Order: sequence, then C-alpha cells, then structure tokens
Amino acid sequence: MKCASAEQPLTISVWDDLTGTEANLLKSWVGPALVVGFTSLKPSSHKGFSLSTTMSTSFHRNPVGDRADALRQWSREKRALVLSRMERIQEVRNPTEQNEVLSIESIKLKEVGNTLQDERHWIKITIPEPERSKIVTYIGCNNCGKRTEMDVGSSFACKFCSKEGCIAAPRITFKFDATDGTGDMTFTAFTQECEILFRMDASEIYDEIAAGIFKFEPIAHRLSTRPFLLQIAPGTALARNKILTWVPKAVRWN
Repeated sequence: MKCASAEQPLTISVWDDLTGTEANLLKSWVGPALVVGFTSLKPSSHKGFSLSTTMSTSFHRNPVGDRADALRQWSREKRALVLSRMERIQEVRNPTEQNEVLSIESIKLKEVGNTLQDERHWIKITIPEPERSKIVTYIGCNNCGKRTEMDVGSSFACKFCSKEGCIAAPRITFKFDATDGTGDMTFTAFTQECEILFRMDASEIYDEIAAGIFKFEPIAHRLSTRPFLLQIAPGTALARNKILTWVPKAVRWN
C-alpha cells in the first residue's frame, strides 16, 4: 500500500487481520483521497524507509481531530496535485513500456523532487575501460549480501538482515564507468548482475580469483565492445535521505 508523503510515496505493509475488509478500502485509487489512521506501526529502513503493521496496530477508517480535519481540507484544496501524484505512482508501478531505453543524458536530468523510489529504467551501454582491480570477492550472506566470517556453505543467523538460516556464499562486486555516447555514469554491480556480465557463476569467479587463474581479458573485451542493456533504479538513499544515486538492478545481453 502506498501513502502520499512529502516527495516519496510511503509504503505501509499490512499483515494478518488488518488485510480484511477495512484494508480493502485502501486498494482503490478511484474517488476522493482517503484520510485514514494507523497506530503502532513498525518502521524499517532495509530498502528505504517504510512502515508495517504489528500485532498492536489498529486501523481507523475515519480518524477524528484537528490534524485529520486539516488533512481532509488540504486534500480537497489540492485535489489536482493529489490526482497528479496518484497517476505518477501508478505509471511507475505499472509501466506500459517495459523495455523503453533512456539515455544517460536524460537520466542525469532527473532530480530528487521528480524521481520516485520505485522507478526502473533501461540504458544501453558499454564499459570502455573495465578494470580487473575493480572486482571484489568476499563471503557474504546469501540474503542481504553483507560480509560474514563464516565458511562457505555454513548456515547462520545474519545480524544485518535479521534472518535465520542464511547461507554463507561467494559474493562479487564490480565498479565500472559506463557510457552510451550521450554521457558517462559510474555504477557498482553486485553478485547477480556480475554473474550475467561475466557469464560465470559467483562461486566460479570467486574460486578462480582465489586460485589466481581468473581470465579477465576476454570478459573485458566483450564489455568494452558489445553494448548491453542495464536496468537501473534509485538507491535507497533517495527515500532515506533525499539523495539521488542510481544502482544496477538487471542486465540483458542483446
């Protein structure tokens, strides 16, 4: 569920009994803006600031009080603005052009005030000078990717993502400068994207680098001469701190 906030929609995850009749009211984006109330929500900053319900959360269909009345009055006076925001959120969450390719130049024109956390964009790029020294391998949590001192294959409770039964696994990062002819941008690819870029499994990359037999030259040649599609999205610092950066989300070779 998305709620209108200052510049970014705020996600509230509704669980258990609250997903019934009352919460169904919130699924519609048609009609006047709704003013509802929640109590005892739990914050999360794992993927940008969000809220979720707990066992103590209560839902108020028609909250009363000065603040609720002021919000209703504002929503009536700013009806056009509210509708525009709702349309923009729907456009981002349900894009009609799944594979539209933007230029780096147009990406650089985006600003904090007109970019949503949920945006996803494709750019077509090459990496003119990929550097072997920019590849970093380590052992990390298979869920959140944070480093661990555990042996590969070990099961453990990750203190970063707070999940039980995580597995210690090879992880890869690769920092690179990309270009598409209209501009340049610097990105850091993580394990899943690195596997597609290098056309190797993370464990294979990790083992070959550890053994000193990793052959980067043919990979570098492909990255520098063959354009590929990179899907990028705003980093979580946008929702957390109103700082706009772009991070890779997917890779596609033509």
